[in-house]
Amino acid sequence: MRNKKMGVFLGICALATLSTSCAGKNGYETYTDAKRYSVGEFTGDVSAVKRVEIDWLGGSIDVEQSADGTLTFTEEVPAETDAQRAQWYLDGSVLRIRYCKSGYDGKIREENKHLQLQLPVGLGLDIESKTAEITIGQAEFSSLAIESVSGNLTGEKWTCSGKVDIETGSASVAVGEILASSLEIDGGSGNVHIERANAPNMQIETTVGRIDVGFAERTEAELETGDGNINVRLLSGLGASVRFETRRGAFHCEKPYERFGGRYDVYGENGQTDCPVYVETKNGNLYIR
Repeated sequence: MRNKKMGVFLGICALATLSTSCAGKNGYETYTDAKRYSVGEFTGDVSAVKRVEIDWLGGSIDVEQSADGTLTFTEEVPAETDAQRAQWYLDGSVLRIRYCKSGYDGKIREENKHLQLQLPVGLGLDIESKTAEITIGQAEFSSLAIESVSGNLTGEKWTCSGKVDIETGSASVAVGEILASSLEIDGGSGNVHIERANAPNMQIETTVGRIDVGFAERTEAELETGDGNINVRLLSGLGASVRFETRRGAFHCEKPYERFGGRYDVYGENGQTDCPVYVETKNGNLYIR
């Protein structure tokens, strides 16, 4: 976690720099294979698509699972010209969706840039966005990666056979339930709230934002924040063995526990300490419920 922080910070800064330069008066982003991109309804072979990659700026992105296995995307309010509309290119097994035409030079109203995407079960999804509000309903993925500079991320229930990886600058993250092989969230200065998390390995960190996460099953978790508080909810009768490092933060626990130096054994309903948890804060408090 500590080694990753600088890399994530630089990545978010690069995304922010790229996005703001794209929207300047010299035009939007210039991308490779621009002549291969199409405008309008996706007409490729759905069975060939294994992953969808979205490169977006403002407005919003709404993702839902398609009931009939189709893959479609629309913009709620069509842009004024084809150059301002979303562009797509099926690159082998990857469907790439771009905000507008490569190198477009002009103004695009964000109220026209509401992307609505319906995906079949089991595809991979990558989203890079600057300020777009991102909403993902109940869906199943092979992998899920999201980078957002300042657009908030909300979700219902995500089931992922691979890794869920989320990086934000100042956006908040709020998801009802995540089931994944591993979960990694760098929330920057935003808050992170996961009602139920079911992942064998979990890493969540923020700089000043709060972390609130419910453990639905046994997990090995690393939680780190600067000044934000951390709230861990042990669901399903779970217990935990918690190592807590802090400068000025305090430990609070509503369950039976014992302290052994820097370790707190929090007992579950059968006296077990299922989850190895490492927590680090500067001034933030830790609450176990």
